[in-house]
Amino acid sequence: MKKCPNQTVQNILKAFLAVRSNTYNQDDKEAFERCENYRNALLKRSEKVSFEIFGLDDEKTMGEICSKAASPKIWCQFLYMLAKKSASQNMLEIGTNLGISGSYLLEATAHNHKSKLITMEGVSQLCNISSRRFSEITNLDRFEIVEGLYQDTFPKILKNPVLFDMHFIDGNHQQEATLEYFMKLKEKTRQQTVFVFDDINWSKGMKKAWKTIQNDKSVLFSIDLWKLGIVITNPSNAGKPTGFKLFLSF
Repeated sequence: MKKCPNQTVQNILKAFLAVRSNTYNQDDKEAFERCENYRNALLKRSEKVSFEIFGLDDEKTMGEICSKAASPKIWCQFLYMLAKKSASQNMLEIGTNLGISGSYLLEATAHNHKSKLITMEGVSQLCNISSRRFSEITNLDRFEIVEGLYQDTFPKILKNPVLFDMHFIDGNHQQEATLEYFMKLKEKTRQQTVFVFDDINWSKGMKKAWKTIQNDKSVLFSIDLWKLGIVITNPSNAGKPTGFKLFLSF
């Protein structure tokens, strides 16, 4: 991987090595501290969140959601370093949750005033708390939270004229949905684009989805980190994808 001449591959490798070796500058450390202070505050919150929008008669506290569903610290740091090393400009996140991973992405691009994060979430309470958190980090014009069921909001994302250069797919962990997001979003990209998929080994369906994505004709490179899967796409690619494997954490 070190010998690969592709700059995007090298950016991913640099992000990986920085996290693995815990090599950060002071700005990075301060950003991480702010994000983890937010996480720790959420873990203590007892307000109930309803998932009625999904047809579920279920409530969980914010602390429970944060503990079980938020992206772990090490992977948030990796996303941060990836966005920073890649100088990501237009980022799409499917699955806002409590806004922890989104906070890391906004912190990573804080010095790029033209960058923007668009993130999708179905639960109104989660949208509201994430919006408040994001507004503490940056200006309102640098983020947009798209609220609603993905089946209703995803078509609106596709119609949005913004071209994304980084995608973090961490919402509906189903084979069909994951493939739909990729197949449609890859047509709406810059020349070379990064897709990050969470929980690629979470289920048989996600494993199948990841294998299909890895071998898609638009894929230049794939990087399998066991928990995360990353592909670099180029719509004009006509060659066979090159695959790499790295390990950071389960």
